[in-house]
Amino acid sequence: MSTLRRRVREVCSWMASAFAEFSITSIYSLSSIAVGILLLRFKAESTWFEALSLNAMQGELMIASIAMMGPLAYSVVAEPPIKHKRFFQFFVLLFTLLAVTIYVANKISGDIDAGFMISSSAIALIFSLVLNYFATYVNHSVKKPGDKMRDSTIKNVRAYAEHARGRE
Repeated sequence: MSTLRRRVREVCSWMASAFAEFSITSIYSLSSIAVGILLLRFKAESTWFEALSLNAMQGELMIASIAMMGPLAYSVVAEPPIKHKRFFQFFVLLFTLLAVTIYVANKISGDIDAGFMISSSAIALIFSLVLNYFATYVNHSVKKPGDKMRDSTIKNVRAYAEHARGRE
């Protein structure tokens, strides 16, 4: 039972530290979007929904969702690389190509349906946030080299203690 309790405590610790890192990254990445929405809301005297919709129609949320992939793209090539590297590489590449295509098509043609742009921007932002949290969690759940040394040291100490008890 104590092993299960220790494992649950360990997973909760990983989730909390991953959420803290994810929150800081998200706040800084999305702060320009928040400022833009605030300016639209109070300068243009529009509603919150109109300000958010206008921001999404112009592609700002799409750009933010692409930018949110930056830390994830880095963690794929960082030393040591993230676990499940190929999985994250595939989704980062696929997502970035799709989001850039939608953004560029909107800017070039200018007549993409506003509802489509709003919904695709919202979906892209939510997807990038979920994928980033998942990647941050996976990254925090991997034991660091120092932890592995500590585990082996503890194992050696326990083995020595059993050996010493056997000599008595």
